[in-house]
Amino acid sequence: MIEDNTLDGRIDTSYAPMDGWDVDARSLELRYSGLDEPLDLGFLRRRYEGGYSGIQRDSGADQRLRFNPADWQNAVGGWAYLMFPTAAAESAYDFLVVNCYDSAAFTAGFIQLAAHTNNDLLPFISRLLKELPEESEKWFPELRLINGRVSFVQNGRYTHLDEAVRPFDDGAYTKPWMVGRFMRFFNPDRTKLDIEEAHAVARWVEWTRTSHNMRKLQVMHSRDNMIASVEKIHTELMGRSHQKFPNGVDGMSCYLLAAAIPIPHRTESLTEKAVDAMLSADPMDELFSFKYRDGKLRSQSVKWGFSQVKRQLQLMRYDRSINAPVSV
Repeated sequence: MIEDNTLDGRIDTSYAPMDGWDVDARSLELRYSGLDEPLDLGFLRRRYEGGYSGIQRDSGADQRLRFNPADWQNAVGGWAYLMFPTAAAESAYDFLVVNCYDSAAFTAGFIQLAAHTNNDLLPFISRLLKELPEESEKWFPELRLINGRVSFVQNGRYTHLDEAVRPFDDGAYTKPWMVGRFMRFFNPDRTKLDIEEAHAVARWVEWTRTSHNMRKLQVMHSRDNMIASVEKIHTELMGRSHQKFPNGVDGMSCYLLAAAIPIPHRTESLTEKAVDAMLSADPMDELFSFKYRDGKLRSQSVKWGFSQVKRQLQLMRYDRSINAPVSV
């Protein structure tokens, strides 16, 4: 295998993971032999902020697969409930939500793992390649772990996809820290609908829909991803040395923590304001009315998600020594 960074690492649209595989980029539907009805791939969201256009497969699609905390408690313990308000805000707690219409190029899953950074979707793909090699080979044969790194492989050559490389020449927002080759694999041009992104969405959604093992790894990885958000809150709290939370998140009621996590998960730079809310006279009101950059709907979704797991959250506190909720 020879490293070749001139490879144009795009998804192979001629590949068929199932017999009769047919992705219709006009109607945004997937068909294949044995599928009872066409799989809805979402709709084209045009000219989003910044000039982006691409597929939006939200929880309004014809087929849905909800993240039910009770189903996953054995896999991740109390985290199944602790992350539910975030899942409600990010995807309406739907495993099958995928978005290709903004600067991240491709964002997938019930807590929305994004492709543009090296700490969201990329490490999950790495985990899938390592822990589910046969399934990964079936659904994304172009991807492989080489020297422990997610790589695109073609005709005996490869290029690593995890490097910080300016991703696009599409005229849209770009930063040198973005993992550009990884983004391009899923979505070559963020300003229009690509046939590649339609195939990427189709493969991702159907893999998720048909594989319990894939969903289990997604839940476990999402838990790990959310721990990072908790750590952001903890670091900010410890920097304040506030008497209300002298130990940061350690020992904190999950009732409060669950309402705060969605903020740094959505936008890391808002962590300081999240902690401001936590230290206010009425923290729950402040957190449930938080002004996210994408409007009021997100805070309303957090509040609704919280209401569904409120009873379980009241019975847990966060133990930072194991990064997990424990019973009070």
